[in-house]
Amino acid sequence: MVYFIQAGANGPIKIGPSTVPQIHLDHLQQGNHKALKIVAEIPGEQNLEKKVRDDFKAFERGHKWFDATDEVLNYIEKVQLVEYDAIDGVPVAVLWRDQDLQISGFN
Repeated sequence: MVYFIQAGANGPIKIGPSTVPQIHLDHLQQGNHKALKIVAEIPGEQNLEKKVRDDFKAFERGHKWFDATDEVLNYIEKVQLVEYDAIDGVPVAVLWRDQDLQISGFN
């Protein structure tokens, strides 16, 4: 899972990998005077998290924290619109789903 945690309403956003993002949120909150919240979570592993961080390198503040620029916020908004499913335990984005079509192993 790749999480996006934001500090305050317009504050910086932490991007990181975790199987349980809430644990990271709780740990980060202990050292932060602003209220933190998870603004998005997407399926994926460390390679996806690294790609997202690389894409936003120009906005990095350090330690995986990024400015809440229009580019970063638009990305977060768009990834929340994607529907995810799993095939053999691997998360995939669902591009099209036909409820009437039955294929072995898929619904």
